[in-house]
Amino acid sequence: EIDELIKQAAGEVQADEPQPEVVTYDFKRPHRFSKDRVRALQRIHEQFARELSGMVSAKVRARVDLTVASIEQLTFGEFIRSVPNPSVIILCTMQPLEGSLIMQLNPDISFLLYDRLCGGPGLSLGRTRELTDIELAVLRTQFFEPMAISFENAWSEIIDMRVILESIESNPQFLQVMTERETVVLISLELGIGKTRDLINILT
Repeated sequence: EIDELIKQAAGEVQADEPQPEVVTYDFKRPHRFSKDRVRALQRIHEQFARELSGMVSAKVRARVDLTVASIEQLTFGEFIRSVPNPSVIILCTMQPLEGSLIMQLNPDISFLLYDRLCGGPGLSLGRTRELTDIELAVLRTQFFEPMAISFENAWSEIIDMRVILESIESNPQFLQVMTERETVVLISLELGIGKTRDLINILT
């Protein structure tokens, strides 16, 4: 009887012990960034958004709202398939870091910025087309390069880097900077100028 009582007590104790939580892991989409790192990215890009919005507001003489919309992990192939063609895709390097930095905008918001920078009212194209070399040249000096400087400043507390604009593409299929299965971080910023809202996507 004593042995039976001991067995029953032991069984009750084992039943009351907390069971380890089982978490499903998808090997096809590995998460290499912890929640702490995601929060750090959120803080850095909020600072980036504040500085860039102030800089662009002065250039286009209008209020520019820029906020962090989302931060997600995905594969490079998934990002490429989600980008419309044509797009405005700025490919950068981040010295002394390895790898690439990609910034992507839709042509409509890019032309609106171009129109404002050239003194226009900020009208969209009304149709989707690739931007001309002249339009891209204006955006490069007046928007893309200041955006790179703001990005450097936002990261300066973590690392001193220099963002160098390498090329501007319109077709996402031409981006062959990494394999499709490579896991990347996509930071989407919502850009608002007047009543127009669109996204700036930053891929690292």
